[in-house]
Amino acid sequence: MALLYASLLKVPVGEGADPGHLRSSTAEVQIIQIPPEFLAGEPSASSAVPRVEAAFKPSFEVDSLEDALVTVIALGGEGTGRRFSDAHHEYLDVVDCEGNVIQLRCTL
Repeated sequence: MALLYASLLKVPVGEGADPGHLRSSTAEVQIIQIPPEFLAGEPSASSAVPRVEAAFKPSFEVDSLEDALVTVIALGGEGTGRRFSDAHHEYLDVVDCEGNVIQLRCTL
């Protein structure tokens, strides 16, 4: 999962004591993965079941929605088909490899 977010943020995967801490000039993400032994009854990472009842949906600025979608899919996530725009941005919802819905946005 860290590779997916590092790719979207265009930063290296964290090193040292906290490899899940990713920081760019515009965003910061702390990856906390649930160990497999605690996932009993939860959707598997391979199923990428969207968690639509999440309290929030993180949004990431990307240069290209198409390139970012290719990266998401290559790293175990999937597209949702939800794409829309406003006067300044185009948006695309995707699901990461653990089922978290995130929004990608590209400046028009």
